[in-house]
Amino acid sequence: MRRAPALVLVALAAGCCARGRTPAPDAAVEVHGRVLTERTDQFEPARRSGSAAYHAAVPMAGRCTSGDCLQHGWSVTTPEGEATARCASEACGKSGWTVRHPDGSESVTRCRSGGCFESGWTTTHPDGAIVEVRCLSGGCLRDGWTATGADGAVTETRCTQRDCARSGWTTAGEGAAAIACRCASANCVQNGADCR
Repeated sequence: MRRAPALVLVALAAGCCARGRTPAPDAAVEVHGRVLTERTDQFEPARRSGSAAYHAAVPMAGRCTSGDCLQHGWSVTTPEGEATARCASEACGKSGWTVRHPDGSESVTRCRSGGCFESGWTTTHPDGAIVEVRCLSGGCLRDGWTATGADGAVTETRCTQRDCARSGWTTAGEGAAAIACRCASANCVQNGADCR
């Protein structure tokens, strides 16, 4: 009778360690007594939060660097950590900016012909997704802008009291909660904005 437990252990070990054929990607697989039928290629990696992407594409959404967001950039604390925007060589309004995300990846923004705050900008995120921004008729800092994501989703940003630089703005999109940004000390250019 003492041999029976030893045989059971050997059988269990052989079953756990035996190598069989690798199942097809869409075949059912038994793992710990559960049958899984999901395809493994349907699982996506964790995505960056919406707030990190928002702060990458929107100027002044955070604390200004060296007292001037549009000349030097801004930084903001996101759920993932600190994101930092740095203006390109000729200032954010002329050339664009680059945001370094907490994970070290970067989003790059380049101005459209005519300047970022007169015409708009294009932001390319680390995953290759592109956001196209176009200023409304009075300019981005007076009236606001529309942004079209890679998936075709459109958000609209409207300046508060027709002055994004001093009063702030609100961004809204279909199926998404609105984000309201208010200028710190009534001056987003020098002090940045608090966005919630």
